[in-house]
Amino acid sequence: MNIIITGASKGIGFELAKLFANNENNKVLAIARSEQRLNELKNECIKQNAENKLIPIVFDIENPEIVKKDFTNVITKHIHSVDILINNAGYLTNKPFADITLS
Repeated sequence: MNIIITGASKGIGFELAKLFANNENNKVLAIARSEQRLNELKNECIKQNAENKLIPIVFDIENPEIVKKDFTNVITKHIHSVDILINNAGYLTNKPFADITLS
């Protein structure tokens, strides 16, 4: 399966990427801003299974214009279809949902 995980540099995204990459039938695109943390993830996956298919991608999805312009090109460079999308990237905002804007 082709799996995309955003926010893969730590926490839930990191652990899910390791879990899915442990299956040799999966190709996992692990997306995060931190190249260092993605390298740590890749090393963890190699320790688990030398044949894993984890592809770390450094990308900041915070800017909507960059996402519209470049994100599809980044993804289609590695896979042609998506079987699972785990949209895990996030930012903690401590206010009511109705008060949150895109900016």
